[in-house]
Amino acid sequence: MMSHKQLVEDLVTQTGQTPAVLGLDYGHDKIFTLEELQEANQVLIDHWNQGGLITVNWVPQNPWVDDATEPENNSGNWLPVTRTPIVDGGEAVGIVLNDLVDPATEVHQAWRNQLDIVAAALQELQEAGVTVLWRPIQEMN
Repeated sequence: MMSHKQLVEDLVTQTGQTPAVLGLDYGHDKIFTLEELQEANQVLIDHWNQGGLITVNWVPQNPWVDDATEPENNSGNWLPVTRTPIVDGGEAVGIVLNDLVDPATEVHQAWRNQLDIVAAALQELQEAGVTVLWRPIQEMN
């Protein structure tokens, strides 16, 4: 993963120009911890305070495959198999969408943990007065 320095600071050094829009993913290749998102938020807050615009994408990990209960120990895995349900004769196996909202299921807890981390990170930006162009699950297809 490329760092902010590699992507933005070096661009500013080479061109003398600061990008108007700065964005990042709160999740795609892995499940980030709240601490990791808070560290990234400081860059976004600084950019906002300097007059820039902020965009945040979020592509959550599949809660049936990647358990988010301890993202510091299990950060998930972005592979085609984790994005696509196991299919048996055209039917998704083990995917019951109602389980996402049933507190008695493990997948509900995994899903809520992802939501709670992202909500806390977004709340930090809100409390700092940052307007966010929020793009969750932007490639849902």
